[in-house]
Amino acid sequence: MECNSEIGLDGVNLCLQLTEQHNQVFLDEKALLNEYGKAYSHFSVTRGKLEMDFNFPLSIWRDNVKSFSQVDFPRLENMKNSLVGEIEWYLGEHDVVCNLFDCIVTSAEVNRTCRVVNGCQPHQIVNLVNRSIYHSSNKVYQRAAKECPYIKEDESVWTAPSRGNSRYYYKCYDKTREQINDGNTDVEDGLARLEVAFKRKALKMLFGADLTLGTIFTPDSLIMLIAEYKRVFRENLMVKHINPCLQRIENILFEHLVEHESPIKTVAKYRDIIVDIEILRRALKKWYKLRGIPDYSKQEIRSLKSCGLPTGVEKTIEQFLLFDCE
Repeated sequence: MECNSEIGLDGVNLCLQLTEQHNQVFLDEKALLNEYGKAYSHFSVTRGKLEMDFNFPLSIWRDNVKSFSQVDFPRLENMKNSLVGEIEWYLGEHDVVCNLFDCIVTSAEVNRTCRVVNGCQPHQIVNLVNRSIYHSSNKVYQRAAKECPYIKEDESVWTAPSRGNSRYYYKCYDKTREQINDGNTDVEDGLARLEVAFKRKALKMLFGADLTLGTIFTPDSLIMLIAEYKRVFRENLMVKHINPCLQRIENILFEHLVEHESPIKTVAKYRDIIVDIEILRRALKKWYKLRGIPDYSKQEIRSLKSCGLPTGVEKTIEQFLLFDCE
């Protein structure tokens, strides 16, 4: 399936405390499969607590490369009825009766998938997000680079909730690589995904009450989640993390250039933090201006491109910010 760059839902997790008479009920995890044999939902009961997950794209498609976006909303009612019908039947076979529409949504994932541009690689977007929201508890998964097995590239990162913000966290990963690992060889090259996982606290603040299975399968709820993704992306990820990170890196490079007056030495020392060659270009332009001499940044960048510095990272991030085209 082709990727689109629309913002949409991926997976949700839900739970429901059953009545006291079901406190000792245990049901092993059961998976619900789509027409392609892929699991789109799992549910189980442990000590009277029903826990389940549901993946919107996988309930109707072969994979989840395409997010479940506004153009897909007409399917919501059928999806909800099918899910509830299958789980109610299974629970009924084990003498468990409950109102599944009361299941509380404990997390909801909203994402956007874009193709990288201008020579960027998906792992370079992952690297930028990890550096921008660095925390010792971030979960970073790496793989060996194609050109050398001893070089490690970031394949995905799950950021740890920051202090004072336990409402959501970010997931960024190489969507193409993930799909290939899952056996989908038809996936497009160069897909990067940026996802916001909203936790129960965030959902309750957004909707004024717990979001339930009965209310999340509505266009209004999904539109609110998509709008919140845009707000968090702009106001938190970009303004509080990515933009300050890019500026700090530029300042570090500029200060080193001022002190040592050697672009080669600056690149040698700080190669690992140059997340985009454009940052180095800006630092060089400032350095030449400070020295009051002609700007040779273009020539310097041309000569340094052989160093293999990342390109197109900032331009790819701009693709994620093109909300107004939807």
